[in-house]
Amino acid sequence: MVKTFTIFATLILTIGTLPIFNLFTNSFDLSLKDSYKTDNIEGLTNFFLSQNLNLSSNSSKVIVGKNGWLFLGNDTDRILDRHRGLINNGASAQAQRIQHLQKWYETRKINFLLVIAPNKHSIYHENLPAFAQKRSTNYTDDLMRFLQTDKINAIDLRDDLIKHKNKGLYYKYDSHWNPKGAYIALGRVLKKLNELFSLRLRRPKVKFVPGIREPDLARMLKMQNFLEGEAESTLRYQVVNAAPLCKGDYLLEQNKPSPCLDFPSNSEVGVRANGNYVRNSNASNEHNVLIIGDSFGTSPSPLYNHTFKTIWRFHYSYLKPTQLDTFIKQNDINLVIYQIVERKLSNSDWATLPSEG
Repeated sequence: MVKTFTIFATLILTIGTLPIFNLFTNSFDLSLKDSYKTDNIEGLTNFFLSQNLNLSSNSSKVIVGKNGWLFLGNDTDRILDRHRGLINNGASAQAQRIQHLQKWYETRKINFLLVIAPNKHSIYHENLPAFAQKRSTNYTDDLMRFLQTDKINAIDLRDDLIKHKNKGLYYKYDSHWNPKGAYIALGRVLKKLNELFSLRLRRPKVKFVPGIREPDLARMLKMQNFLEGEAESTLRYQVVNAAPLCKGDYLLEQNKPSPCLDFPSNSEVGVRANGNYVRNSNASNEHNVLIIGDSFGTSPSPLYNHTFKTIWRFHYSYLKPTQLDTFIKQNDINLVIYQIVERKLSNSDWATLPSEG
């Protein structure tokens, strides 16, 4: 009887107080259905845990490090195990795939470069909790060793970003690098391209101005609405002497681009199911560049748009090898850049030869 009463009383209290709490935390702008969601309570709990105890309610998705820093948890690509060096198998086989990939492009007179975009764990490892610290050489270390032995055109950006980490290159509550990190990364990429292929590419001059971004890790913990006064400044680029640009989609199922329409010069370009392209009428070169990557390609996108004549972008998760083969045959590409986030390096899908189906 007492147990039944306790459950009933708890239910009544929840029904009565939950809408009031949600309405208050959302400035009284909620539908009746939304007023009964538990997101705000969960978010407030995670905010308190992360800021005071360095904990989260779902550590498999997001772990909390020192000073409230958030990092992806093991649910995403077993990122913690890979960072710590607990999963290193397959690096040699992956290096062979990349070697074949580079040769495939080179036989078609297309220059190739692999760019490794580091995990936040690799750059700000001092903010990781003790259990997540690197124990020994990890998959990235082994892969780079094989790539260097096989003379593959590849850049590991970890050292370059660690050298400048005091400038604040990644977001505290997000898994990605910010525009400052992407700007340093592009400088290293262009330097490597100039060295490999005797080019004279220059990084565009930019100013960093305030921007808007909802941090993905905070959103995963549903605490994004409680970060006011806590989140670091969000940035975006303002390119000096920005060129007029146009942008269109590339319709993969139809193997053709949509019309190129005027596009804001400083805007970022992300990639999902369909590819896209951007043309710069004022570019100082005629390079027709293909970038195959992931979400780490969004932040540096305005920089690439102002560096090359034409940029084509595809996300490897949505691109079939046969579609890529068709695209290469139909377009006069002279440079391909595979920019892959570190936690995806072991995946074989992005390293599959374009002609394989």
